[in-house]
Amino acid sequence: MKNLLSTALILLLSATSLALSSCGVSGVSSNPEPQFDAQRALRFIEEQVEFGPRVPGSEAWSDCRDYLMAYFDSLGYNVQRNDYTHVDYVTGQTVPLTNLLITQKVQPSQDVSSNQAILLCAHWDSRPRCERDPDPARRADSLPAANDGASGVAMLMELAASIKDAPPTVPVAFVLFDGEDWGREGDVNQYSLGAKKFASHSDTKLYRYAILFDLIGHPTAKFRKEKFSEKFASAINHKVWTAAKELGVQRFIDTVGQGVIDDHLPLLNAGLPTIDIIDMNYKYWHTTLDTPDKCDSAALHEVGSVTLRVLYQEQ
Repeated sequence: MKNLLSTALILLLSATSLALSSCGVSGVSSNPEPQFDAQRALRFIEEQVEFGPRVPGSEAWSDCRDYLMAYFDSLGYNVQRNDYTHVDYVTGQTVPLTNLLITQKVQPSQDVSSNQAILLCAHWDSRPRCERDPDPARRADSLPAANDGASGVAMLMELAASIKDAPPTVPVAFVLFDGEDWGREGDVNQYSLGAKKFASHSDTKLYRYAILFDLIGHPTAKFRKEKFSEKFASAINHKVWTAAKELGVQRFIDTVGQGVIDDHLPLLNAGLPTIDIIDMNYKYWHTTLDTPDKCDSAALHEVGSVTLRVLYQEQ
């Protein structure tokens, strides 16, 4: 799915004009930059996968949704649950879906109405099929989705824990998209269902920019600037890759990579500058072998540390 380019989407993106000058001024937070706990993030991947494939409508999906809501609530965040449905035009199936928007609780003395938040994004669903599995007999099985899904969610979970006691100057919000991986190869219309729903029903002016995390947890991950991100939100890419250079993180490579069909595209189309941190060079993509043992704490630590550096340099 993610490496199939849609002419219609490309044309739509080409017509989008993004005002990147509103993305915020670089500065330094009054709070110290926290450390990212990669071992805990790795456990969050394992805990999600233990539910089973989180295919929309399944018991594992509903149990994991409740687990995620309880987790962010326990940290003291506001958790907004957005339920909706999608009718699969191939099967006629009505698919239940849920996006989760997590925001910081504001004290009565605070006024952040004029201070746009940074939005951090990931998808929490599992693909309902593994058509790239090396075993033909298993291609109808559902995806365990350790790296392709759970790694991005774990990133948001640990970032939320890292910043909760001494947050950066800029507000931070988190969104977990559902239905990113529902579609079939060759048909882009039933992918990114949750991101499309969010983009069409949310006020994107509440956010200065967004960062999407997908396929970030494998040990050999190398992150190049995703093509659409660079074309339409290059100022955000610059922040991230500059932070990586400051920290000496070499897996962020300062070149432009391939264009990817992913959850950042609906946000870009809605006028929200958004980048996708992703490495598609993952041999277990859309196979039953996408399990937690394929994920790596070092990769998670470096992505998390770079993100914290970006957040704490904003004002």
